[in-house]
Amino acid sequence: MPLRSPERERWVCGWRLRWSRGAAWGGKRIPRARAWGFLAGRGAANRTLTLGNNGLQAFSGIIANTSGGITFAANPLNVGLFGITGTANTFTGDININGGGTYSVGTPQNSGIISGAISLVKDGAATTLTLGGINTYTGTTTVSGGTLALGSTGSIVGLSEIIVEADGTFDVLALAGSFELASGQTLGGSGLILGDFDFNAASVFEINLGSPISVSVGDVTFGVGFGIANLTGINWDRVALDTPFTLISTDQTFGPGDIRNFGLANAAAVGSGRFAYFQDGSLSMVVVPEPSTYARLG
Repeated sequence: MPLRSPERERWVCGWRLRWSRGAAWGGKRIPRARAWGFLAGRGAANRTLTLGNNGLQAFSGIIANTSGGITFAANPLNVGLFGITGTANTFTGDININGGGTYSVGTPQNSGIISGAISLVKDGAATTLTLGGINTYTGTTTVSGGTLALGSTGSIVGLSEIIVEADGTFDVLALAGSFELASGQTLGGSGLILGDFDFNAASVFEINLGSPISVSVGDVTFGVGFGIANLTGINWDRVALDTPFTLISTDQTFGPGDIRNFGLANAAAVGSGRFAYFQDGSLSMVVVPEPSTYARLG
């Protein structure tokens, strides 16, 4: 749907609902929960959309913003859930989503900045979302389908957790160096990571026993001191004893110099008289009784 002069400096939503540009634009509100078919922007100014009382907005068509950026502001009476889906969305400006909720995307290319106290969900099988900006949103990033890729200048520095689900791929091959999971941040899931991936010594690895995460076309490294204590999501009392569980599927080999608690001699206590240690074979973990007792039995 092309924009006609003099409407080139306006936002146009599906069904011909329009907001004009300018300072007063931010006061406009989408009145009800709907699935909009089209939203386009022109000009350099940032525009703000405020969610209506029902809170749920789902843009299912094309969203284009050439430079100015978009701020999505939740109605203070009903934060609700914000979602963007579709297959041809392009953002070159910044995106800020206020008030919580989820930014759900299909196949856009985003070279701007996504910010706000939000979570980002990449879905859509066989599609790719590439983030090229220095994104500062602070919620969870979930790759539930397709590929979430970082461009050469892309980053997601503020996230709390990244979950790469079984059908998802997290692609960091374009980065000049490796992707680092920072202090306090968590990696979970059983999908695929493409590229070099570093665990900070104070980062967290959420384990799903029996469903390892895979790393390909890159290496995994661990900060000094990263070990069994950095694992979460495990009920140690229920883990089968003396059974190797693959945590990271990769063609790398690991040793005592790569990660803390490697080998039986360096096993860490995990409670209830049990100990755990890492071993090679991609990266595996084994839980045993008290090591000295176990050694005598073995």
